Amino acid sequence: MAIRCSGFILRSRPGKILSAYSCGGSRDIAQPTDWPAHVLDRVPFSFSGTEIDPHGKTIVQGFRSRRLMKSNMIMPNAAATTRWPHATLIIGGARSGKSRHAEALITSLPSPWRYIATAQAFDAEMRTRIEAHRAARVAGWETVEAPLDIATALIEHPARPVLVDCLTLWLSNLILGEHDLPAAMEALENALARRSACTILVANEVGLGIVPDNALARRFRDEAGLLNQRIAAGAGRVLLIAAGCALPLKQPEGGSLR
Repeated sequence: MAIRCSGFILRSRPGKILSAYSCGGSRDIAQPTDWPAHVLDRVPFSFSGTEIDPHGKTIVQGFRSRRLMKSNMIMPNAAATTRWPHATLIIGGARSGKSRHAEALITSLPSPWRYIATAQAFDAEMRTRIEAHRAARVAGWETVEAPLDIATALIEHPARPVLVDCLTLWLSNLILGEHDLPAAMEALENALARRSACTILVANEVGLGIVPDNALARRFRDEAGLLNQRIAAGAGRVLLIAAGCALPLKQPEGGSLR
């Protein structure tokens, strides 16, 4: 029996069903239901795990309940066309070098440059991190603190190169403050559409590790992945940073910053 989980096929003993949670889904899911394939294809959300039985019927393993789908969630954009050719999304893990690479790209352009910081100093460790980032920046940077309202900071100077660091902390601030995520996402996308200069957005790739053991952490992981998908779909360039090295995932024609 084959279990499809996040793009991979896992083999299990006959009759054994893997839960969506074991495939990276949430415990807050509906019970398995038999749905025909033509219905599954039309449902506007994805499934954490599905099983194909010997007769070809798809058994849903981990679709989110309608109560969850109507809640405050970022949804992936069906249109994967580039809408913001001037935008670059840089993703990577912790201490991967993504911020350093982003700053190097921005400073290759004429100054002044705008730095939109989303971090909030809730404790001494975070204050130390923020100060270290500030000290490392060369002259020519204008720093704007925008833990919640990135959109306004982006459109204040639409023709000036800007670096947003980072989208993941912004998302965390929104979730913890119980803000309207779809509305914030729409405002961000509208702001990106109004910009004409190079815009670099940094985000963490948090979905490559183990499944978080609590509902809030799983929600954060899911929302971060959906946020990255939305921005990557519209951005002109997407880079993955690992061990300080940049791997291009999406490149514009000509390959130069705009």
